[in-house]
Amino acid sequence: MSAPTVPMEAEGRPSAHPGSEEIHYRFRRGRAAERIAGASPMVGPWIKRLIWRPEFRNRVTGHSRSTVSSHLSRRAFALGELRKRGCRHLGRRFLPYAAHFLNAFLGSVVLVIGLQRLPLPYRLLDQPTERKTHVGLVPLIGGLAMFIAFALALALLDRPLQRQGGLLAALALLVAVGVVDDLRDLRPLPKLVMQCAAAALMVVPDWRILDVVVDLGTAEPLRLGFVGFPASLLFVVGLINAINMIDGVDGLAGGVVAAILFWFALIADAIGRHTELVIILLLFFATLGFLVFNLRTPWRRSASVFMGDAGSMMLGGSVAYFTIVLVTRSGAESHASESASLPALCWLLALPAIDTLSLIVRRLLAGNNPFVGDRRHLHHLLLEAGLSPAQVTALLVAVATVLGGIGFAGVVLKVPDTVMALGLLLPVAAHTAFICRRPARKAKASPVGAASDLVLFR
Repeated sequence: MSAPTVPMEAEGRPSAHPGSEEIHYRFRRGRAAERIAGASPMVGPWIKRLIWRPEFRNRVTGHSRSTVSSHLSRRAFALGELRKRGCRHLGRRFLPYAAHFLNAFLGSVVLVIGLQRLPLPYRLLDQPTERKTHVGLVPLIGGLAMFIAFALALALLDRPLQRQGGLLAALALLVAVGVVDDLRDLRPLPKLVMQCAAAALMVVPDWRILDVVVDLGTAEPLRLGFVGFPASLLFVVGLINAINMIDGVDGLAGGVVAAILFWFALIADAIGRHTELVIILLLFFATLGFLVFNLRTPWRRSASVFMGDAGSMMLGGSVAYFTIVLVTRSGAESHASESASLPALCWLLALPAIDTLSLIVRRLLAGNNPFVGDRRHLHHLLLEAGLSPAQVTALLVAVATVLGGIGFAGVVLKVPDTVMALGLLLPVAAHTAFICRRPARKAKASPVGAASDLVLFR
């Protein structure tokens, strides 16, 4: 007589017998795989069809170790088929938009080349200073090129994706303020006012505000209530400046933002946000087009263009906007879509956010003005440690990619918010340990009105 079976819906542990603990462990892994697959609408159907076949629907309690190995080998084969068919499904889903992604990339490349050949104003060229060690005059046109390429690619879609006027207006304002700042070196207060106006353009039209901060697993999550709107404005303005503050090495800001956008796209797909997914990928490819000229490569010894304040403010505002959009839902969105966890998304933003907050605290503790620039950014400390600019960029982009992968895993696996929030103490501790190991020296502030790669916190 064959061994008795227990249905999949049963939650009990298999009966004790030789090898039962191994069987129970293997099937628990199978249930975890089913949960992971169910979080993504792209691969979920293939998980159900390939992994949980009829022969796997019952949890067997009396099989030998050879039978368990047979089950595992079948599942391994099924996972291989899942990868192949999942890729084909991905191609069918995004093939209609492939031309638009290519438009964003090529548009950014063509615009950078074209703007380089125009007679630019002298002040729209970045000049070497005490804090800027590049050689010669470098055009500050990358931000303008990325924005135009992104806007044109968005406009060329068959149907413009559902009310993106607020985002484009906000980014246009940030780019305009950045260009003026590159030309005339605006004071911090006017820039702060314009950044707040751009943040309002992002959150007010659809009333996208940060409401739920942490889900404590209780009946009622932790909410911001009436302070949600000012907190959202502060969040956007803070990220605008955080992205700008890491723009100190060739390819660093663009590479970090590209890594963040990559994980944003995967998260948007996992929670069923198709509209946001397409928009994020458009900006991702526009950023890649700029990086062709901004990254140091074996055939390019230094960047030929910079993004300037226009580019850093635009990318920072975009990252903040996509964060708020992914953690909130509007009434017009499909009920099949979900919202991401804010603590999980904070892992994607951890590198620029931690470096910015750490720098502000260190300046205040040293009795310095937090708005006055120095060379105590994380990338400056790595350069002092002996790394080359290309190595600093590669290292920090890799760190941003790893942190983003942790955030993505937190969203897909539905890790509790408290665990993800407390886990952020690890990168904070690592950053603090590195900073404390560096020999302390008094930062030399740059003169007032000097050209800067920062927006508010020079």
